[in-house]
Amino acid sequence: MDVKRITPFTNVEKNILTQLIQRFDVLKSKSMDGTTISQKNEAWHKISCLFNIHQETKVKRTPRQLKKLWNNMKHRKQIELKLKKQMEESEVKVEETPIVEFFDIGDGYRDQESILIPAKIDETSQQQRELFSIRLSIAKEELLKAKAETERAQAEARRALIEEELSVLKLRRFKDGQIS
Repeated sequence: MDVKRITPFTNVEKNILTQLIQRFDVLKSKSMDGTTISQKNEAWHKISCLFNIHQETKVKRTPRQLKKLWNNMKHRKQIELKLKKQMEESEVKVEETPIVEFFDIGDGYRDQESILIPAKIDETSQQQRELFSIRLSIAKEELLKAKAETERAQAEARRALIEEELSVLKLRRFKDGQIS
């Protein structure tokens, strides 16, 4: 299957998409009836049109691509929030300093977004990261070993099957030789 890779979305394009989505309340609805689904599809089509005519976008995007990007962004944010919650629960405190970032939303006005930047990470947090990194590398090594073992077992099974087929062929040849 030949799959074309799309041009990655820039941060500006992601900000534009976020601003456009905020204009459509129907996309926040969790309802899945036919009317809502058609309204959502129409909203995604409008977002795609608005996105593609925006002066900062370089590549034309389909509603499907924009929806996939939005779902990926939401998923990453959920993971980020889970990790942050886990860090808070594990009594590891990260001091954060708010930094305000301004970006042009394309309508001539500037909007701002507050971003929290970790200022200090205490030693236990660093040690936990190192421990996680070590565990991750061990898990990767074990996975590679398991894959190699599986490949060896599959090769052995193929070899045994070929030997069995060869034995059957020899037996047929032997029987054909006795009958003639």
